[in-house]
Amino acid sequence: MKILLIIIVFIVAQLGVYKKKPWPLWISLGISGLLLFGVIVQIAIELHDIKEAATLRYVGKLERPSATLLSTSQNIFPRLRLGNSKAYIGSRKQSGQLLFKFFEDVALKIWVDNGQLKLSTKIRDKNGDIIAEIIANEWRMKQENNWDRNFNENSIEVKDSKGDVVLQVILHDDCIQFSAKMYSRKGDGLAIGSGIVTEKDFLLHSQGKLLTVAAANGPKEVTIGDTTGVFETKPTSPGLPLELKIDPIFKYPSNLHLGELLN
Repeated sequence: MKILLIIIVFIVAQLGVYKKKPWPLWISLGISGLLLFGVIVQIAIELHDIKEAATLRYVGKLERPSATLLSTSQNIFPRLRLGNSKAYIGSRKQSGQLLFKFFEDVALKIWVDNGQLKLSTKIRDKNGDIIAEIIANEWRMKQENNWDRNFNENSIEVKDSKGDVVLQVILHDDCIQFSAKMYSRKGDGLAIGSGIVTEKDFLLHSQGKLLTVAAANGPKEVTIGDTTGVFETKPTSPGLPLELKIDPIFKYPSNLHLGELLN
């Protein structure tokens, strides 16, 4: 449409240069109307393209790096990897499904569908509002001006207004790497991810606020300095921030570094 508008303007300009007598009023009005119509249509197209591009920045679909199919009949089952640790949670059910329900409305589901790993979950903020959701690997994020997100073909990451990562999902060939800070409608908090064990973690664990589930070399007693998968829960302190730190994998701001990884 933009090219057509330029051609019309060029033709009109050429006619104006070589025509010696003035045009009749109806021709002048007709040309003006045609040009005005073209401008209005072009503006509408530009606004539609801008809106569509903005929408696409907040929706996407996760794809596995490999096209290799998974099969529970071949003893290949879905696994959840806790952050960047070597701690995994898996199930050997023939249904090929992992379902975690932490609070009444905080859940995480992983399953195999036609040989492909699938993930569904919802991420709420401390007020209980849904900020991001993933349904069968198709993700959608609420368009908040002060939040940011970055993504590529197999990963999605969301930062809150303070710059803290609240969701990080990486789809691998044989597992889903997952880190998140999740809240229920009531403000109950749950964080899933990984971290290096410190003395403070042992203190939180003794108070029932932090559960260490596995260390780098598999389930065992952890020691200070181990990289381990962790759950952090605050079910009795609605609205309080979760302390788990999720290290970003993407560069920011995303409008300058869309899809660019830190390493």
